[in-house]
Amino acid sequence: MQERASNITSSKLRKIFEIIKKAKSVTDLVMALPYLAYLVGREDSKSKKEALGEIYILLKEPIMQATDDKTHVKNIQKFMETLVAYQKFYGKD
Repeated sequence: MQERASNITSSKLRKIFEIIKKAKSVTDLVMALPYLAYLVGREDSKSKKEALGEIYILLKEPIMQATDDKTHVKNIQKFMETLVAYQKFYGKD
């Protein structure tokens, strides 16, 4: 995150966090993946697209492998919360 923080705006990362935070089940998280991919695709800047793409990849594998709604959803939400905290610490804005 330290290397990518300057290429990800806090508003973009918070938007992703809000999507993940609202999920109540693994199905909700899986259904969010296309929207997250859309957010990556909308980026004009190559460096921003790559940085957001890495966040997408970091989230996709655990989401696709999650089986237990309560435990896995909470763990993924905590992981995303941690990414937001690191972006705040290392980012410019």
